[in-house]
Amino acid sequence: MVREELAETILFLWSLILDFLPEFQHPEPDKNDHAMLPRLVPNICLLLQDQAVSVVKRVVQAASQLLRSTLLWLSSARVTTKEMEQTWEIMCSIKGKIIIMIDHDNDGVRTQAIKFLESLILTQTYTEANSVQRSGDFSLDQVPLTLKVARPRKLEEEGRQESVLQKLVDFQGSLHISSVNLMTCMSSLSILARARPQFMGRVIEALEILHANLPPTLTKSQVNSVRKHLKIQLLNLLRHTAAYEYHDNIITILNDLNASSSEINKAMPSKEEIKRYLKRSKPHEDRSSAEAPKKKPRLDKADASTPRNEDTVAVSQVPEKLTSIDITQRWLQDKLKIDVVANLVMVTMLNLPDNMPALFSVAYTPVTAAGSSNQVQHVARLLSSQLTAAGLGPGAEQQELKNKEEKEKGQNEESDEEEPAHQSKIPRLVGRLIQENKKENPTPLLPAAMVSRPVFQRAKFLKLAEVTKPLSEKSSMNLQLVLLKVLLKAEKLRLYGESHKNRLRIISKFTTTASYEELVELESFIFEDLNGNLELLQSWIYSVYSSTYNLSPLSKLTSLNKAKGGNEEFCSFEKFLLHILEKLFELPPNKERDDILSKLLLDCPTIPVKALHYLNKCGEQGEETTRNVTQIIKDIIFLRPNSASACLNVLCSLATHSHQEIRSVAEELIQELHSEERLRESIAEISGEHLGYLMEEKPSEELFDANLGRPNYSEDWTEEAVRACLFLTLAILPKQQELIHHLAQVYVKTVNEAKRTILRYLEAPISHMGMDSPTLLSLVETCPKGSETLITRIIHILTEKAPPSEELVSRVKELYNKRVSDVRFLIPVLTGLTKKEVIAVLPKLIKLNPHVVKEVFNRLWGVTLDKGTSPLSPVDLLQQDCALLNEIYTQQKR
Repeated sequence: MVREELAETILFLWSLILDFLPEFQHPEPDKNDHAMLPRLVPNICLLLQDQAVSVVKRVVQAASQLLRSTLLWLSSARVTTKEMEQTWEIMCSIKGKIIIMIDHDNDGVRTQAIKFLESLILTQTYTEANSVQRSGDFSLDQVPLTLKVARPRKLEEEGRQESVLQKLVDFQGSLHISSVNLMTCMSSLSILARARPQFMGRVIEALEILHANLPPTLTKSQVNSVRKHLKIQLLNLLRHTAAYEYHDNIITILNDLNASSSEINKAMPSKEEIKRYLKRSKPHEDRSSAEAPKKKPRLDKADASTPRNEDTVAVSQVPEKLTSIDITQRWLQDKLKIDVVANLVMVTMLNLPDNMPALFSVAYTPVTAAGSSNQVQHVARLLSSQLTAAGLGPGAEQQELKNKEEKEKGQNEESDEEEPAHQSKIPRLVGRLIQENKKENPTPLLPAAMVSRPVFQRAKFLKLAEVTKPLSEKSSMNLQLVLLKVLLKAEKLRLYGESHKNRLRIISKFTTTASYEELVELESFIFEDLNGNLELLQSWIYSVYSSTYNLSPLSKLTSLNKAKGGNEEFCSFEKFLLHILEKLFELPPNKERDDILSKLLLDCPTIPVKALHYLNKCGEQGEETTRNVTQIIKDIIFLRPNSASACLNVLCSLATHSHQEIRSVAEELIQELHSEERLRESIAEISGEHLGYLMEEKPSEELFDANLGRPNYSEDWTEEAVRACLFLTLAILPKQQELIHHLAQVYVKTVNEAKRTILRYLEAPISHMGMDSPTLLSLVETCPKGSETLITRIIHILTEKAPPSEELVSRVKELYNKRVSDVRFLIPVLTGLTKKEVIAVLPKLIKLNPHVVKEVFNRLWGVTLDKGTSPLSPVDLLQQDCALLNEIYTQQKR
């Protein structure tokens, strides 16, 4: 029942507000409408505490009109009643609540609060001769000085000094203000300065400080918008005659904001307007209220007798009003010497941020007149603005002393204004009516929904902080460890979907603040049943990843835990993952463990390179583990392309293992991956790197690792080290035949031990390539200098079980005729030569050692060939041998 009444009351109030507010905007509202204020104001105060942000914004917007109407109602009343006093007290409570809302969480509420403070200052201050007024404005000019409910002096002090205006200035200078609030605040301060010229100096000083200290949270586009808005507001202030004393300051800021000279000249007031302003102004007088009588300025005799030139405006007529920034600027300007500035620059360079701030990238312009007096004055002005904003410097100190003196003076004046008790009870005579308020205990004003119900005193709630003491750090850690054990043992929650998810979420967040002992306890629990706790381990890994890369709001707690002495192996994602892999490889090798390793790596948010290189440990655990790990590497290459390069390096390292079984597994997968076009080039590059090791004087340290079967480093090239460099190239050479050219270049530059090993292990890949390979024919044709032995070995391998092809024979003959003079170069292709060519070279071949001669005859008789015929028949060969022997005998006899 109560809820329905409350809903009906709120709907009624909103309809009442929407119908009532337009009447407030009328310049002369009807007097009968004021009777609604005692009913309306309490309900507005109640709605101000509503949970809905839209309601709060609308109430704050309406409060400005209510304040004006309430003051107008009190000012026009002949007699002050208790109802009026209560209404004004509630209105003051509304003001206080809205002033606090300038720090509200919602951006829109803060914007409405700023506009309310603007309206409050305009309402609670006096107008001046050169004030810019709008139709319908209400000010203290319309409030009588005899009003006791709302004293004009207190209202003016609230709007002019401490409470309200200072709130706006401080809010504009806050570091985390949004761009919308900042531009709204600038607009409000500009309106106040033009409507109340007494605030002109404070507003310009605040804008100067803002120009030099824009909030660091603004983006580049927001900085552009704020600077453009600041330029517009300064041009508006420049048009006002009261800003004449601050023209130099305003023009300096406008020049920094890239305002053109035409814009500045267009906004400047005319000379006639400045003359009128100077005649009206009263030097060395602080007009705090409008109650002072207006007197004509008295001229001294010297001024009266001296003729005045009305066409010029003397600057000396304007009193110099120094602000905090001006005082600090003059103090700095004398100290900005060359050595001081140089030291300042060197010191501040240590504190430069890593990234360029948005303000600097937008506002920076090259210094055109460095070292000039104007430039020194400008730098001193900027430094003064920043020091004043931080509360430092002589200007800030003088302002603080001045504020204290004004505060004490205001308190003394307030105490002097208090009337004796007997005077406050004297009835007022208005017209012909004499009335006296005889109500001693009036009925308090309450919102409509609370009128029919008695007001009960709220019960005092128990505050836990008042009745308990904080635990010691040791006790807290012990309880936290107990809590972790309870959570870990709650395995029955796996049967329930949401409960199990919440348990995992709690434990994973718990790890960000847990101590080293608690993390060790968690790790032990997971590895007791690794398969069953795999989901918990993955959740933990993701939690550490989020904390390490600042993706979680708990990242600050994690860094705090590191600072307190937390173990880095649990706080850094890369080290934590390496630690988990190390624990996994310590387990007995089996299919279940390798499956868990595969799930961890494939589901990991990212795989560090060091973690992939850690997979080389599989070489120590046998062929089966190596086969499983290479399958994991294959899955990572195809499912996570970003890690493909690192995976290929690991796989190619395994292809250099000293054990044949492990090497064969890796080579089998490499040959399979080589068929993928996107991976072919990467594999060839790694192969080229391995071959490049052979051109160094000493073997590379990367070839020696316990995971590769070579734990001990050797400074000399051994057959084992050379083979490690050749394994990958020889495995892919039949498919990547271009590597034979690189191998020939390496052969020329490498050591003799490496050359012998290359010749020894070249047979298998060359046999697969075949003598019809264009790459091999090209190598024989070009034959790099110093690789003749390698080319001869290649030709021997190609022609050992098959007759040479015509293309091979033609390239060998051409090479023999032009470059290679050794007749042994022709032995592999003897069966491909003509009878005449064989007879021509046969005398040279007979003179070689017996082993070579035997090979020559074997080839000519076709002993080593599976098919094909010799260019010489056995009879011809015997005839040639006899002729050669007879010639040799004759020569010896002579």
